[in-house]
Amino acid sequence: MRPTQASDLGALNNWFQARGWPGISERHMQMKGFIVDDVAAGFLMQTDAGVAYLENYISNPDARPKQVATAIDQITAALLGLARAKGFEYVAAFTALPSIEKRAQRLGMSLHDEPYALLTKEL
Repeated sequence: MRPTQASDLGALNNWFQARGWPGISERHMQMKGFIVDDVAAGFLMQTDAGVAYLENYISNPDARPKQVATAIDQITAALLGLARAKGFEYVAAFTALPSIEKRAQRLGMSLHDEPYALLTKEL
């Protein structure tokens, strides 16, 4: 595992596109992130409000599921450690995938699926 760098953008966007999801931009690569080469990556979106977000997790669709599971756990641990070291009070994440909900709960996160709705607008 290593920190992400700008040169990872092409590979990450290939993984996003292979899954039918919109890719990320160069701006996203300015976030602190970690990658397990050829397996998975994830990022920490930092705010000035005491909360950081686990963001833009993606895995290589050709990677073996066990490799992905291990990599996601390693990346998450590194991102949580980074958030803690930077003094954040909370870490949050959004997902539409039940498997990610279960993994997040296993890693100590609380699930709040009601009565909230995530609203977004691309600017």
